[in-house]
Amino acid sequence: MEDLADQKISSATVSNIERGVPHVGSEKVMYLLDKLGITLDQIPEILEEENEKLEELLNQLMAVESKLNIIDNQKLLNQLHDLPIDDQHKLAAYRHYLMGRCYFNLKDLKRAERSFYNAIRLAGLSSFNKVNNIEALSFNELGICSFYQNDLEQAIQYTENALETVDGDSWIKYKFACNKAAYLEKLGRIGETMKIVQELWHHIEKMDIDTALNLYDIRTNVFRKSKMFREAIQCAKEGIEKARLTDKRDRLFELWTALGSVYLSIQDWNKAETCLLTAVEIGETIELHRVLISAYTKLGILYTRLQKEKEAEESLNRAIQLGKDTNNAIPLTYAYLMMGDLDQCRGNILGSTDFYKKALELSRKIRNKNLEYKALFRLAKLKKGDSREEFLSVLENMYEVAATISEESKEEESDEIL
Repeated sequence: MEDLADQKISSATVSNIERGVPHVGSEKVMYLLDKLGITLDQIPEILEEENEKLEELLNQLMAVESKLNIIDNQKLLNQLHDLPIDDQHKLAAYRHYLMGRCYFNLKDLKRAERSFYNAIRLAGLSSFNKVNNIEALSFNELGICSFYQNDLEQAIQYTENALETVDGDSWIKYKFACNKAAYLEKLGRIGETMKIVQELWHHIEKMDIDTALNLYDIRTNVFRKSKMFREAIQCAKEGIEKARLTDKRDRLFELWTALGSVYLSIQDWNKAETCLLTAVEIGETIELHRVLISAYTKLGILYTRLQKEKEAEESLNRAIQLGKDTNNAIPLTYAYLMMGDLDQCRGNILGSTDFYKKALELSRKIRNKNLEYKALFRLAKLKKGDSREEFLSVLENMYEVAATISEESKEEESDEIL
């Protein structure tokens, strides 16, 4: 624009003509066309050529998106880099969004986040991005990145941003709301989770199958934590049947794990073992290493209750190793707690203390107050008959954590009273 500007036409006027600002005089438009060596008669042909180029680039981007979970994502990244799309292009935001998806699949979370930020920054360049919810999808992916980095609070914030920016009555808003509910449930904020689940349940027929099955899983866990065990069992079994019929093996794993947790809660040990072993077998077959931790931890709890110490130790060791390998801090913290409980049952107080301290350190690192309180409570029980000074120190820390949890849950408690 600066190169085109002269004494008769400013760069601002050139910009206004580009953007179709209506108050620009026709003589200025004709002067610019003359400088560019273009006649009015050529404009329709030029527009048609540009639209054809745009359509071809869009087809290439859509092809990449279709292959994201099928072929090598590094190859797809190279294709995206080679496309003639700069940051001023109408499809720039879509390209950055797809690059973020590729980086995420390659486990390069920092580059993935940078790509999603760029997609959000450039989303206003074209109506295409608004219609296709590129900004909202990018916020949702940032939430998933935060979840994988054990920052659930940030994951919730990004997902709320996604929900706020969804354009129209799109089906993806149900996917985002399910993600938010899942994060809240993992933080132990059951009242808030239940509200979202109850609202979503009325719209389950509008959801894609993956989102619907995710809702079955969350709903089962909420019922269990609310001690509505019969409803939890029914919900899990319905979800399992739908997942089986649609061959959604990852959701089958989650729902069998959830059902096993319900049977654990009501101390139906045989059914719990059947469910959890089924989950583990499915999960190992399709290499769901990140989420297998919870299933193995629950098997460890089951075998501890049945006083099968060898099986309990094997299951918990597997959970801990998977937790370390995948950097999945929340289930890893639970695995440390359960291993500490097992050592305590065996009379190994030093080993128990070590695992509880590992759980405490990890819970503080990820700023999870509920898990921090669980670790402190177990340490307090160990210190009660040991060192009074250490016992009082742990108690003081417990109080501070409990006070923080109480402060954060005031609004939820008020809503439950109302």
